[in-house]
Amino acid sequence: MAYKLAGVLMLIAIGYWHVPGEQDGLFHPRSFVSKGWLAHERDAVCKYLASGERCTEYLGYSACRFSCGITDDLMGNADLTDGVWVWPEGLSHYVSRHNVMLPEEFILHMRKCSYTVAPEARHASNDQQDFAFWVEWCRLNRKQSILSRFFLKFSDIGRRG
Repeated sequence: MAYKLAGVLMLIAIGYWHVPGEQDGLFHPRSFVSKGWLAHERDAVCKYLASGERCTEYLGYSACRFSCGITDDLMGNADLTDGVWVWPEGLSHYVSRHNVMLPEEFILHMRKCSYTVAPEARHASNDQQDFAFWVEWCRLNRKQSILSRFFLKFSDIGRRG
């Protein structure tokens, strides 16, 4: 799924969350919690996520959006990649601790690779990130809160006639 644009490999971004106060088109991870999701292979998924190659490092650490008490340094300060996909270092925490689900396309990719990040992933450190897939997947797969569903239904009442 990775592709080249003007000779630059584009890595497919996943696992990035909304930053309060920014118009980033992203969502809070609570919109993707699914208690039974992939329970039988969650450990393999988390190991794969943790074994990605560091491709971008930041000056500060990330914080868990659930405020669960994990320290920021354990959430990490880097993006990891397998040469096709790219994700924040703390993504494995969201999957293991908070049951956050990920796109089936990414899961299929991990299975195809036998849950092993290829050695050539280290060559992807200067590649660009494409968020289009992630933003669209989030838009289509997010779970709305009960309150937001109520307001959506309530707003439809006036349109019926």
